[in-house]
Amino acid sequence: MVKTHFPAIAQNFRQKYLILHYTVLPDDKSITVLTQQGVSAHYLVNNLGDNEIYQLVDENKRSYHAGVSAWRADKNLNDTSIGIEIVNMGYTADAAGAKTFQPFSEDQIKKVAALAKDIVTRYNIPATNVLAHSDIAPLRKQDPGPQFPWKKLYDEYQIGMWYDEATKQNLLTSAQTDVSTRYNESPFIFLVQTALQKFGYEIFPNGKWDDATKKTIEALQYHFRPQNYDGIMDAETWAILQALNQKYPTK
Repeated sequence: MVKTHFPAIAQNFRQKYLILHYTVLPDDKSITVLTQQGVSAHYLVNNLGDNEIYQLVDENKRSYHAGVSAWRADKNLNDTSIGIEIVNMGYTADAAGAKTFQPFSEDQIKKVAALAKDIVTRYNIPATNVLAHSDIAPLRKQDPGPQFPWKKLYDEYQIGMWYDEATKQNLLTSAQTDVSTRYNESPFIFLVQTALQKFGYEIFPNGKWDDATKKTIEALQYHFRPQNYDGIMDAETWAILQALNQKYPTK
């Protein structure tokens, strides 16, 4: 092995994505499961009110946090991502299936923000690649859920994506017309599905309000419209999705 260093220009970082999760377990069990079983994450943010973050997997190694996953042109995101797990008990559901999610502590959010900022800076991870587990696996995952303050990370730490409010407002009138007059028309449903796909979600447009589409809309709402995550494409959600596609076009 020749020790002289000849750096090639044809290279980039393996770490293209940052994926956020919650554990659905208390602190002690979160550590046990993420270190002793077949799932893992690069980092674990506890809920003990301290200033500690646990590193469980070296950033240059693959951790098993994303599972079957996709975003835009990429699949199997374990290969290209760093995963952060946050201790949180997830949600409870009532008899009708309505979900109530548990909040995160302010200490946790500060730690996640500091860690995320460091990671995206070091690896030049674009805003479009800072995602929820529910974004990359919407048919089976909800984490970190609507209680995670994505807008706070965007506003205060310049981390991740958020739509422009003015653009959303400009789109709202036409979105209200679409939803009130075209909601159950197959071409409109196909248009919505195509817009979800364009933004990044793995969805296969078929012109039907099927379960996969509902769960994908829920994932969008968890991230960008946490006040209402019923999986229904109402006017505000439609305006938000269009505003996001304008701001973050697929290259």
